[in-house]
Amino acid sequence: MTPSPPGDPAPPDPAPSQGSHCDGGADPACRGRIVSPHQSCLAHLDARRRQEYFAGLRPGDAVDHRDTALDAELLARLLHSVRDPATGRPTLGTARFEGAGFTGVADFGRTTFTRPAYFNDATFHRDAEFTDTSFEASAFFGGARFIHTCDFAGATFAKYAGFRRAEFGEWAGFESVIFRGTAGFLAARFGGQLALPYTWVYGEMEMRRHSHSPRDAERWLLQAYWLLSGYGLRASRALGWLALAMTTTVLLLMGFGLPGSAPALRASGTLPSDGGPVTFEIDQEAPRNPAENRFTSKRFEKALRVTLDSVVFRSSGQDLTTTGAYVEMASRFTEPVLLGLGALAVRGRIKR
Repeated sequence: MTPSPPGDPAPPDPAPSQGSHCDGGADPACRGRIVSPHQSCLAHLDARRRQEYFAGLRPGDAVDHRDTALDAELLARLLHSVRDPATGRPTLGTARFEGAGFTGVADFGRTTFTRPAYFNDATFHRDAEFTDTSFEASAFFGGARFIHTCDFAGATFAKYAGFRRAEFGEWAGFESVIFRGTAGFLAARFGGQLALPYTWVYGEMEMRRHSHSPRDAERWLLQAYWLLSGYGLRASRALGWLALAMTTTVLLLMGFGLPGSAPALRASGTLPSDGGPVTFEIDQEAPRNPAENRFTSKRFEKALRVTLDSVVFRSSGQDLTTTGAYVEMASRFTEPVLLGLGALAVRGRIKR
């Protein structure tokens, strides 16, 4: 995601012509944009004129319902009127919903906007669904208010996506969103849970890793985090490092860590001349590497068992040389960490 520049592009908003606002009918305070050639907005059209309006719409047509109150049924009928029979998706040209009030569930899922879409200062009183929505031109949500939940999972923004000063309520979902242009979230507020695509998390960590502001220790930690697991987002990288570490441990143990034979026990003592009790001292010889034949199937099996125990942070109880003991300690520290990073990345991928 590219941070929005100071001068975010703003949608054109020509001065309304005389009589462009709804006459209100029973609601004289209504400021909804009229449905030409009538003098009422879509919410206040009578049933016959509303049906005529819907019947006249075609896929790709422009719509202008600024400052209009739209319930779930009215929105569903509008989108059904512009459904493209070839794709099965509602298809809109220039769509103007600035200041609109969506009083029911606003389901724009799988809608295609072929021209700019304007939702500036709109209020979504219930859930807002934009799953798998395609914005082929710029999309403007500046100042929009999402009271409950909004879900943009799988949406594609081909050009500018503006969420400047937008307010998000209980939950905002942007998982698997594709931004091909600039995405502006300047001064946006999130009041509840936020589900972000992993690419945003990756991008944030990359900026921190290349920044000159973090301390050297933090930068080195981020460098290691990136190298080992792609910030806990690259499962293949973490599991690849784990496989490499386990292979290295097995080879080191076979070559230097496993003794050639079980250490012999040696007892020594002194027989008193006066016939008193005998005291023995039992010593164990230090384990030694074999002189030859270090890489055999039997030694591989032992080394593999020690390595697998280290992965789950468990001592194998196998006799080891001094070098082997240090190799086991190192593997018991590094390999569980790599396993944890791999599990974290796999979990994140499954959730996506």
